[in-house]
Amino acid sequence: MALITVAGSKHSPGATTLMMGLAATWPATAGRRLLVVEADPGGGVLAARYEALRGERTLADTALMLRRGFRIEDVLASSRRMWGWLPVVVTPLPPRQAYEALAKREGAGGAPAAERLAVGLAGCPDVDVVVDIGRLTPQSPALPFIEQADVTLLVTRLGVRIGGRDAGAHRRPPRGCPHRRPRAGGSGGRALRRRDGGQ
Repeated sequence: MALITVAGSKHSPGATTLMMGLAATWPATAGRRLLVVEADPGGGVLAARYEALRGERTLADTALMLRRGFRIEDVLASSRRMWGWLPVVVTPLPPRQAYEALAKREGAGGAPAAERLAVGLAGCPDVDVVVDIGRLTPQSPALPFIEQADVTLLVTRLGVRIGGRDAGAHRRPPRGCPHRRPRAGGSGGRALRRRDGGQ
């Protein structure tokens, strides 16, 4: 069993696309099933994009079923089918409902629904699970999926800015680096012409 979590950093779209790409290309293994869970506290992206996934069953229904304890059959029952074969548990469209579904606690001292679901999914021996938790923040109620995951993939932009400055995506390679491109008209350009037999 594998539990793979996909998260995005601030201003970095693509976590949901990566999750669906993984699911579409996941290798079929005899005796194992694949499940996709959209656990984004920022609201459902999949139901907004794919009409086939819109319906009455969402992650909120899965959270309610967890009150009886975790059963993979209950999770699969609250999923919708995509491409005719892939079970997908979608997040409710409104962000408030999505956040509440993940943060909902059972009783006064009970664990949040996200934690109960993550622990349950991590313990399923015959199901591979890919989970999209949306934007990664310290306050996210979906963090238990990272704690239980075998692998976490973080989607980020190339040009990250720290303190108003570019943190390296467009920084020049150091002198002497074989990937450094010479400036037009500079000494690097003359050196290239001489090596090629030019003046």
